[in-house]
Amino acid sequence: MNNSTPSQRLRDALNAYADRVRDLRDRELKEYGHTLPHGSERLDWYNHCVADHEDYDDDATEAAGHYDGTVIATDGVEVYPCGDYWRI
Repeated sequence: MNNSTPSQRLRDALNAYADRVRDLRDRELKEYGHTLPHGSERLDWYNHCVADHEDYDDDATEAAGHYDGTVIATDGVEVYPCGDYWRI
């Protein structure tokens, strides 16, 4: 999507991440009967998706004092997590 905005790209990345985590958890449950601490339980949406994303504005998010999972994209739009596994 060449014409997408930073907030749309950040939402897309979060949704893709959420789908990967969900798929991994489903595979672990099917194969082992539980999730794995070195697998899906180890993944963290912020560290593995948002923190280094080019469209995430860390300074703006920190300045806004968001501690509920809301992040701010570089276009100034707040991206709210919702649903399971941060599906946006």
